[in-house]
Amino acid sequence: MNGTIYQRIEDNAHFRELVEKRQRFATILSIIMLAVYIGFIL
Repeated sequence: MNGTIYQRIEDNAHFRELVEKRQRFATILSIIMLAVYIGFIL
């Protein structure tokens, strides 16, 4: 039963869109934090 619920969620277009937005946000934030860290060290 749980497998079918998870599969329906993963197949949902809105869910996939949210995952993509989260990934994009995490990548941008990581780059910003890396730049701040390198700037602080140098």
